[in-house]
Amino acid sequence: MEASKHLTEVRATGTTRFLQIVGVIISVVLISIYVSYLIDRFPQNDIEKQVYTFENQYAPYWKLNYAQIDDQNDQNIIISFESNEGSREDKDAKIREIYDSAREIFLEDSDSKYREYSLTLLFTFVYPFGPNITDISRDQESAIFSTNGYYSTNNLARYFPDISRISVKYYEDIHDFDGFTNLKYIRIFKEISTEDREYLMSLFPDCEIEIEPDPLEMSIE
Repeated sequence: MEASKHLTEVRATGTTRFLQIVGVIISVVLISIYVSYLIDRFPQNDIEKQVYTFENQYAPYWKLNYAQIDDQNDQNIIISFESNEGSREDKDAKIREIYDSAREIFLEDSDSKYREYSLTLLFTFVYPFGPNITDISRDQESAIFSTNGYYSTNNLARYFPDISRISVKYYEDIHDFDGFTNLKYIRIFKEISTEDREYLMSLFPDCEIEIEPDPLEMSIE
């Protein structure tokens, strides 16, 4: 009887210790996850602090990925967002809001120390590739919007009618360009007909049209 009782007590003690160890492991994992969340949420530098000031302009459909000085150009700021949730229409509308807010905070605010910098906005994890806006400066006509096959030309004209430089993978109809007001440069990754070129030049007489092979198709070949 005594031996049996002792064995039962040993088993109970072992079970208790096992549960305590499991509890400690779970607590450590949960704490690690929470700390990682805090690190991810906490601005890593002055630029990210600035981006968080207009978080309501991109949340919840986009989440800040990072914001930092470009490694290749110390006068350029790269701000990267990743797809979070929401419909494509929601995200498309937010891209314009992000663009306007970034310009205002970094380039147009008289107290900003980045007024002479340029901005690059990257939008990632969007099928097939996220759009990006580069060469953003106080000069309204410097920015170039690259759709990368994600953003339709028609939608681009809807949300960015005033942009002057675009790079598009394709367009469904030449009249997709009718919504633009001031195009100065168009890069298209497909051959276009003489009629389409003439139509574009009738809309934008001073526009430069550049036709290039699709870099993705070239890489596949």
